[in-house]
Amino acid sequence: MLVGGRRGRFIDYNTFRKAFAAAVKAVGLPEGFTPHDLRHAYVSMQLADGIPITDVSRFIGHKNINITYAIYGHLVDEAWDRALEVMQARFDATPAVAAAA
Repeated sequence: MLVGGRRGRFIDYNTFRKAFAAAVKAVGLPEGFTPHDLRHAYVSMQLADGIPITDVSRFIGHKNINITYAIYGHLVDEAWDRALEVMQARFDATPAVAAAA
């Protein structure tokens, strides 16, 4: 497997992994942190910030939402609670409509 390098050149996977491991160590991430861990962190942050899982699924290239939900669905419960709070606040702020006589 080849990974794109500087100036259009390619580097082999082992070279990339060594460089990535050095970068992980330099910034103080745990040993064994992988590029795929970055993907999980990205998705988790997007969902925590309220980005709809359908959009996140599209951003990360899953073929369908079921894949994304199977992996990250447990993170959506908090988003559901936030949505209910927003809906309740809107409802509370809406003036009552007078009943038709």
